[in-house]
Amino acid sequence: RDLAQRDGSKALAQLASRMASVVRYGAMSGEDPFGKVKTMISSMIAKLEEAAGKEADQKAYCDKEMADTAAKKETKSADVSALVVKIDSASAKAATLKQELAELSKEIAEMDTARAEYTKLRQEEHATYSKNAPELKAGIEAVKQAITTLRDYYSAEKENAGAAGGIISMLEVAEADFSKGLAEMEASEATAAADYEKASKQYEITKAMKE
Repeated sequence: RDLAQRDGSKALAQLASRMASVVRYGAMSGEDPFGKVKTMISSMIAKLEEAAGKEADQKAYCDKEMADTAAKKETKSADVSALVVKIDSASAKAATLKQELAELSKEIAEMDTARAEYTKLRQEEHATYSKNAPELKAGIEAVKQAITTLRDYYSAEKENAGAAGGIISMLEVAEADFSKGLAEMEASEATAAADYEKASKQYEITKAMKE
């Protein structure tokens, strides 16, 4: 009873009560009660040992699970730390790429603007050439015809051959100047067209790289 009260054990309290009943019954009947009491005590001890074993097994299981959980938690914590480092690195890289993207977009816009201005200038140059070159060619042909006509005319008029020679010489100088101007105009147009073509290809390559 003292042990039951000290430990607060209902099982021991019930055992003490049953033992008292057996002893009282034995005293009344004249039978030896201690055989039954020993059996009751042995049975209680076996139950207590079984319960203690289960508690020990449960504690061992819990200790193992706690140790495993602690190890897993430590591993997961290390994984989380590694992931945080990766996230920070990726975030920094993303910020850098975002800045580079903005710079590239700005550069592409500036290239497009410069290309549009260059194209407009080239079109104006070509339009000027397309207008002036035919006129200059027509002028050269007109001068050539004038020279031919004068030569034919004054070849028959021997008297004014000297004056005709001066006029023809002036026309020949004009023809040479016109031809030189036409050659320079055509060379300039060819150079401008080649430069524009080269710049266009470079523009396309650079823009593709930036995109």
